[in-house]
Amino acid sequence: MFDYFKNDKDAEFSKFYRDELGPLRKFLRRDFDEPTSQDIVHDSFAELYEKWYYVNNKKAWIYSVTKKRALNYSDHKKVEKRNEKGYLIDNLNSGYAGSIFGNEDARAFVENIKKDIDPELIEYLDYLSYGKKQIEIASILNVSQKTVSKKLSKVKDYVKNYLEKYGISKISKKG
Repeated sequence: MFDYFKNDKDAEFSKFYRDELGPLRKFLRRDFDEPTSQDIVHDSFAELYEKWYYVNNKKAWIYSVTKKRALNYSDHKKVEKRNEKGYLIDNLNSGYAGSIFGNEDARAFVENIKKDIDPELIEYLDYLSYGKKQIEIASILNVSQKTVSKKLSKVKDYVKNYLEKYGISKISKKG
């Protein structure tokens, strides 16, 4: 008997899936690329499949859940972008940025900054990008920690201006 219901559920779900997949993906393609819209829609359908017998208005439910998933995805991406930029500033403020400069995107970001930054500050940015703390940079360059702090403050200001120039208007700072 369970097999009968399972097959019946699968047949109903398959028909619903075929009928609504195209319109849902088209609805999301206005704001998302094809792979992202496909992921959001398929996640919504997977959840619906699990709740098939508990959902009364399946069409309204699938559109509502898909819309919520899309909004959550957009919000997550915005927060991720803000956090990435804010994290950079926070780590420049604290004098440690090694963990954020470990990936290729961050390295490319540093290389772009180095094209425009005052040549005197490049050395400080390099040491910071390799995870050196202010006290270590001072020791390596044989300068005072106060000098390093002033130079890194200039680096931080430059990075902040660079980010704002490209549309990042709010950057978080630690106390």
